[in-house]
Amino acid sequence: MEEKDLLQVTTSFFGATHSRYEWLLDTQAHFFHHRGQLHAILVHVLKREPNVQLFE
Repeated sequence: MEEKDLLQVTTSFFGATHSRYEWLLDTQAHFFHHRGQLHAILVHVLKREPNVQLFE
């Protein structure tokens, strides 16, 4: 994407308004949140260490 595309403001179906860049940041933060949840379930609930580096 070019900078003008990233700066384009869009509105979601639930009414939130952000630039495409802000949407990409929100999506990435959401992905990292769920990755942390998955790791916690594996380690604390299933008592299994995945032996992969999830966080750098």
